[in-house]
Amino acid sequence: MAKVFMNDVNEYPMNVIAENFATTEVGATKLNEPDDEEEDEKQVQEGSFQVTGTTWEKRPDIFDDKDMFEPPKDVKVVKGCTAEELLAIWMDQDVIIYNIGDSVRQSEQASEAITALHEKIGDIDHKITFVGVTNCLTWARTKPDDPEEPDVPFTEDNYRRRKPHGNYKNQSSTEKLILKYGKTDKNKLSTYVVTAGLLYGKGEKVFHGFFKDAWFGVPQLKTIGLGEGNLPTIHVLDLSCVLRHIADNSISTRFIIAIDESQCTQQEIVQAISENVGSSKVEKGPKDNSILRPIVTQMDVDQLMLDLRLEGTCIQDSMNIDWVCASGMVENIKAVVREYRVARNLIPIRACILGPPGVGKSTLAKKLCEEYKVNHVHAKRVIEDNFQLLQRSIARVNEEGHDEDDEEEAQLCREKLQALEEAKEENNGRYGEEHIMGFFKTVLTLPPCKNQGFILDGYCKTTEQAETMFARDPDDEEEEDEDDDGLSYNKDIMPDVVFVLEASDEFLKERVMHLPESIVQESNHYTEEKFTAKLEEYRRLNADDVTIANYFDELEVHPVTINVEIAPSVNNLEPVLKKIREKIGKPRNYGLTAEARQEKDRLEKEAEESRHRREAEIREKLAREDAIALRQERAKWAAVYADVLREEEEKEAERAGPMRDYLMKNVMPALMSAMVQANQVRPADPVDFIAEYLFKHSEDLVETTRRPKQ
Repeated sequence: MAKVFMNDVNEYPMNVIAENFATTEVGATKLNEPDDEEEDEKQVQEGSFQVTGTTWEKRPDIFDDKDMFEPPKDVKVVKGCTAEELLAIWMDQDVIIYNIGDSVRQSEQASEAITALHEKIGDIDHKITFVGVTNCLTWARTKPDDPEEPDVPFTEDNYRRRKPHGNYKNQSSTEKLILKYGKTDKNKLSTYVVTAGLLYGKGEKVFHGFFKDAWFGVPQLKTIGLGEGNLPTIHVLDLSCVLRHIADNSISTRFIIAIDESQCTQQEIVQAISENVGSSKVEKGPKDNSILRPIVTQMDVDQLMLDLRLEGTCIQDSMNIDWVCASGMVENIKAVVREYRVARNLIPIRACILGPPGVGKSTLAKKLCEEYKVNHVHAKRVIEDNFQLLQRSIARVNEEGHDEDDEEEAQLCREKLQALEEAKEENNGRYGEEHIMGFFKTVLTLPPCKNQGFILDGYCKTTEQAETMFARDPDDEEEEDEDDDGLSYNKDIMPDVVFVLEASDEFLKERVMHLPESIVQESNHYTEEKFTAKLEEYRRLNADDVTIANYFDELEVHPVTINVEIAPSVNNLEPVLKKIREKIGKPRNYGLTAEARQEKDRLEKEAEESRHRREAEIREKLAREDAIALRQERAKWAAVYADVLREEEEKEAERAGPMRDYLMKNVMPALMSAMVQANQVRPADPVDFIAEYLFKHSEDLVETTRRPKQ
């Protein structure tokens, strides 16, 4: 089992290449006659490649969370290694592949790796193949040999003359370093540089912005600049095949150009994306404004503004590539779009909810569409959308840059609008069933429903309607997809899951009676007379074996029947929603757009600030009330304390009255006499003098106090 090391296995393209290596047999690309220049031919080994890789945390220049991928399950991920630990891992590998084309960080890491290996080349006990994968920007400023023949492509023979784009000189230096260190001892350290065209397939990166805009239904995709330059491209799996060739064989060419056979411009590629994912409309945009678009990075601009012709002679002459897209992206756009949707988990959710009137179809459909970010398709919407489409087509002739096709389309739309109005007048102000069915079919085939998916609300009602609406268009049969397998219906608009809601007439009548007034006012279907008539019609149409549910069942779209009466109350449909969610699964889309996410964040921030303000106001109010209550309580207790103190003073005064009288009668006369004598004599120790005086004259003083007053 050959050991392979790769960097950034959680980023495109290395996550795809790592998975491809990990699931491919070693020696699958082995040539019958290996290059004789190598002294030690690579031997075919059994089993898949054993892949070890590093990961890289989300970078600030990545705009979308979906640009980061989970590392392939068969890849051993190493994290937090020191330089010594990484060197030990590298020394144990058979092949080391570094993507150096996406950032300066990558090229610097590759330079460190090849330098460390070169310094330890004497300790290497087996052959290590080191491959640096770069992009075409290291050729961006290369001048042609003959200025009069600028369309002559560059080949590997011209690699010494290549001149890089000003932003990619670091990557060019790393290329030279890799090739230089591979010359020391090819039996121990063999090096290659692979210049890859703009990569596409299996999820996209440089073209991802166009796919994403188209998926979200942007009216017109806009090229970067005029979009007239030639873009060398290659499918990521074809690049992986080139790398496996290098791993399996001893290739004499050390600088390899890996591109497909296409010669497409950016304009042609964007047009193909728009026709297969979006509205088919493309607008040329100036370079100066491109960097302001949130889907575009500076690297995207640099690559998409290329005008470069390359030819990979090595892969033509020395490799037997089992091509995935030899003819390029435009020729294989349908397969590329399928890969994009699968890789980014953008498989549209197509569901249909059927059931009697008043059972809650629209309520459920609305909630599901908000949760899954899909389109709510109902009669009122399809009528409005169709008229808006016709009016926009008519208005387009007044816009700058319109062409003859726009004028012809506008005329057809005017005629169609007039025919619809005439048919409505002839049908008592209502559109005929064939028109309503056409409205539904048109909306279901528009990019929003094709990309995000839809919840079809209560339509179709009969088998005949369904057979007509879901039938394949005869014009499309010539371009039948390989996975259609002879289907009799249009799989792009056929629901993948159908829910049939059931409830008794009594439950439905009670539910309608308890509907919110706002819902009742929106529709006149809930008057007693109309509701009863619609309910009877539904029961009649679904009484036989030939029902709309049976139509889907026969096409292997087996309906899921749900009894709405499991709900705890007539207007609480959460148990029904839970069953539907379990069947549909998790959302499969990008979620909110950048603008919608910003708006959501703004609203959430405002709500959070409002909540904090309310909580602060409540705290302040409670604090004020507590302060007032505390002051009142203190005043109350102060009054109580004052009353208690006054009562104590009064009682003390009452207790002190007899004592005062006794002292005034029996003590104070003698004490006053002693104090008068002390004042006259003024002794040094007046207290001792008074005590001695009282002792000496005690009998006279007692007599005096006993003598009654005259």
